[in-house]
Amino acid sequence: MESIKEFYLTGEGFSESRLYEMKMLCREFFPGADIRQDPCDCNLIWKDGVWTLTEKNGRILRTKAAGRTDAFGNLGGDLEKNREKVGLYSLLKEQTGKEIPWGILTGVRPTKMVYEGLEHGLAPDEIKKTLETGFLLRKDKANLAVEVAQRERDLLQNHRGTDLDLYVGIPFCPSRCAYCSFVSYDFHTLGDVMERYTTALEREIRSCRSMRGKRRLRSFYMGGGTPTALTPDQLERVLYAVQESFGFENLTEATVEAGRPDTIDKEHLQVLQRFGIGRISVNPQTMNQETLVRIGRRHTVEDTRRAFALAGGGGNYSLPPLFARARARAGESSGGGGAGFRGGRGRMRFCGRIDLGALPRCAAGQGRGTQTGVGKGVREERKRRGGLRLR
Repeated sequence: MESIKEFYLTGEGFSESRLYEMKMLCREFFPGADIRQDPCDCNLIWKDGVWTLTEKNGRILRTKAAGRTDAFGNLGGDLEKNREKVGLYSLLKEQTGKEIPWGILTGVRPTKMVYEGLEHGLAPDEIKKTLETGFLLRKDKANLAVEVAQRERDLLQNHRGTDLDLYVGIPFCPSRCAYCSFVSYDFHTLGDVMERYTTALEREIRSCRSMRGKRRLRSFYMGGGTPTALTPDQLERVLYAVQESFGFENLTEATVEAGRPDTIDKEHLQVLQRFGIGRISVNPQTMNQETLVRIGRRHTVEDTRRAFALAGGGGNYSLPPLFARARARAGESSGGGGAGFRGGRGRMRFCGRIDLGALPRCAAGQGRGTQTGVGKGVREERKRRGGLRLR
């Protein structure tokens, strides 16, 4: 089993979500392997509290029981699921000789349970130890998880009970990445669905206006999917509905994901600046063209450089977390085929977040980070272009 191309996994009493998590953990050990719907040369079977690894002919290669009940301390979570994942991890580690930096954690928020542990009075060193011995994190990752959770906690301590944080989701992308587990659809295949979604989203945002009451909108995040997959007009309509319904005058942070470089152009960036959006995220995942193709990205390395220059990117940015996994699954070496590029101040490894302040002032006349008066500027611009879209 030196090079696993496909595997089959089944579990007695597993729900679909439980089965999915186990398969994602297997993929950390078998990068790029296909998941079969029927037995093959690599079968992982959970039954009666034991994992069994078999070949297609039924020959048993290895077995491993679930992890200890007391291994997870007071960090909460689904105890039985964690025990099952520890058993699976241990079996695959013994079979492959690999260790996964984040242990049995397969989701996108490894700090969530750490934060909850801190909130319940657990000491940071106690949490680190549990992450290492119970959840099987590598020491540096356990330290990182605790450090990030502590910073999150410091930020949230300034959150007043009258503050609101708003997330708006756009479930569309130019293509679907091979590793993606988010709700997202290739908009090229959906006809007018994106337009109908935009119209429905405008109505939903405005219907939530009464929920605001006297609360102030403190932070706004527009994610996905890829929000900049919307046309500039659709993007403007959604942002206008948010601004009109919740107000941007008290914002301390406003971010819009622009994860695909091939969706970034001058028109999109001007819309974002008109609404005072101070930050965008551009996540190319890799600067290796072969890897981009293998993971299902339709953009090129040059598209990333172009988008970075267009947005006026500068500063020192780090690679997004998904990069390492995507690169490994595609068999890319650590060199990455020239994973960096030059621009702004010195050598850029990647642009994680770009400040839009470097853009020329747009028709609505709002500069970097300026929230006050954004609504008035946008209204004037929309009137000039043919009227407001009020529904």
